[in-house]
Amino acid sequence: MAIYHFSVQVISRGKGQSAVAAAAYRSGDRLQDERTGEEKFYHREVLPENMILAPSQSPEWVNDRERLWNEVEKIEVRKNSQLAREINVALPIELSTDHQKALIQEFVQTEFVDKGMVADVCIHRDDSNNPHAHVMLTTREISPEGFTTKNREWNDRALLTQWREAWSNHANQSLEKEGIQERISHLSHEARGLEQLPTVHLGHVVHEMETRGVETERGALNRDRQEYNRLVVDLQKYREEKQAIEQEKARKQEAQRKVVPTDRQRELISDFHETFIKLVEEKIIEQEQTQQHESQEKMDRLNTPEERVHLQAARTYLKAEPSLETIQERRQQLDKWEKRVSNGDQFIRWKDQTLKDAAHQYESITRTQKTIEEQQQRLANINWLNPLKLKENRSSKEQIEKTILASEQKIIMYLEKLYYPSEKLEFTSEREFRGIQVTHETERPGLLEQNQKQRHEITKERDALQNAETVLKNGVIREVAADYPDHPDMRYMSYKTALQLKAINEKAGETVSPERIQKSRNFNKNKMQEFNKELRFVETEKDRLERTEVYLKEADKYNAIIIKYDKNPLLKGKLLLSTTAKQEYEHAVSKRYYYQNLMKEKGVSGKDDWNKQTQTLEKLEANVPFIQSQAQPISRSLGILDALIQGIEQASYAANRAQQQKHNEQTKGRRKGKDKFKGNSMEREF
Repeated sequence: MAIYHFSVQVISRGKGQSAVAAAAYRSGDRLQDERTGEEKFYHREVLPENMILAPSQSPEWVNDRERLWNEVEKIEVRKNSQLAREINVALPIELSTDHQKALIQEFVQTEFVDKGMVADVCIHRDDSNNPHAHVMLTTREISPEGFTTKNREWNDRALLTQWREAWSNHANQSLEKEGIQERISHLSHEARGLEQLPTVHLGHVVHEMETRGVETERGALNRDRQEYNRLVVDLQKYREEKQAIEQEKARKQEAQRKVVPTDRQRELISDFHETFIKLVEEKIIEQEQTQQHESQEKMDRLNTPEERVHLQAARTYLKAEPSLETIQERRQQLDKWEKRVSNGDQFIRWKDQTLKDAAHQYESITRTQKTIEEQQQRLANINWLNPLKLKENRSSKEQIEKTILASEQKIIMYLEKLYYPSEKLEFTSEREFRGIQVTHETERPGLLEQNQKQRHEITKERDALQNAETVLKNGVIREVAADYPDHPDMRYMSYKTALQLKAINEKAGETVSPERIQKSRNFNKNKMQEFNKELRFVETEKDRLERTEVYLKEADKYNAIIIKYDKNPLLKGKLLLSTTAKQEYEHAVSKRYYYQNLMKEKGVSGKDDWNKQTQTLEKLEANVPFIQSQAQPISRSLGILDALIQGIEQASYAANRAQQQKHNEQTKGRRKGKDKFKGNSMEREF
């Protein structure tokens, strides 16, 4: 049957990947990597079916696979550059090879090439039951001169959803065109309301192992799920047949009851319907009021007297029934109210300081004007008739005039400083300023007292809302804990834990026990460990082969020196005469032996073995995005389950502490009673 598989990965230099090597592996072509000078070739038993699709404005050389990806390598200069994006899709096996090719070609042209990307498409048919296509896409805009800027819009995650849906649409249209009933969907089984379990992607390595008869964990998981799905399909067919029989039976009964009424009967029926609708509406309103009343009575029965007082206080402030939503809304209103009060306090402080500064400027102006008047009086008192004091009088006049000029400049400065307060407080003279000052001093105590009262009211209401919120949260905790009569510690769980547990129970449609949660958590933890083990294995293999590549190059370098001497008779004879040549030859033999031993320690026997293991590693790396996509939802689920188990454990600790505290209080009370009895006995004896 047709299966849906659509995965995306980025080929990045930061991961040690090469666009030329990736293209060579997927196409089966022999390509020269100009950046490293290496030839990339990976032998394939079944040659892929390849094609390159490009926008109309592309240069001619984009159709040359080797030139295309070498140009990509040239323009990407950063060590962590994203070289290409790869799309991996499963082709419907119901279609012929020609129709499969036409399908992938139309999809790639519409969704990628028409948007400006160059696409290198390679169709693999190594396994007749698993035909699939690798599509390598460029990440830069293309012009007649070559690649230009990166198109960041192609990195939008929303595009992935569009591409996935578009692939299912294209595939289904091709299947329908060929008269095939099978359909695929990009939606998950859960989103489609199916009870079937999705199978997992095997990957090349696992598929080869299964083909050879080696059973793997993924293969076993798929076989179990396929058997389960067959049972689900049979059950679904039975349900559909049963539903069809019941619908046909109901249709026949309805046809027998159906009688065409007269006009009078229609009028009577219409009047009856109107009356009936009114009665139903009245009944619904009555039921809603009754349910609300019963809900309130139930809440009052569950809450303690103190809690009912808290709820009533909140009800007074809210003018409605307290709920977490209405409390949060009222808190936001209180925040705005408190901000207005704070702004009022800040304005009073600002006005205090502004009036103080303006008063200081007016006082300075008054003092300076008095100084000017005194100097003018001194100038008028100079006796110019005494010729003996003429020189002294001129010096005094000059000094007085300097003092007057400096004072006038000070007054100008004081007036400039009055510009800001006069503009903000709207006064134009000292008389108007004094009136504003007196008014402010009169109103200031009342404003401060009013703000203080408002702060007190805000604090009081916040406390009431906090108490009501605590009551409501405790009600949720008690409601959830009531589903666990065998676990009394649940009464001490936090509100967050109660919400998480309630959500899980509602999703499951039943009460999920802590033991079952623990079991599910352990299962997810084991799965994550398996995924992490696979990812670590890939990283370890990559590191091992990278180290071995260095040893291989060194061994080849010294082997070239040895071959140079062995194949040249003149150099061979020189070994007998030249100490330097002999030392060079012996050094090369020693180093080649040293690096060959290092390679063997890393599990590589030679260059051919290294190439073979590298091909296997690339197959494993190609499966990494699938593993990561499988691990992400499990990781999120594991985080929720970990938090839930931690909350249950904390509830147990809280219950133990409460029990210990109660025991201590009882012990303390018994001791006080004994001491009191002992004191009364002593008094009687005395």
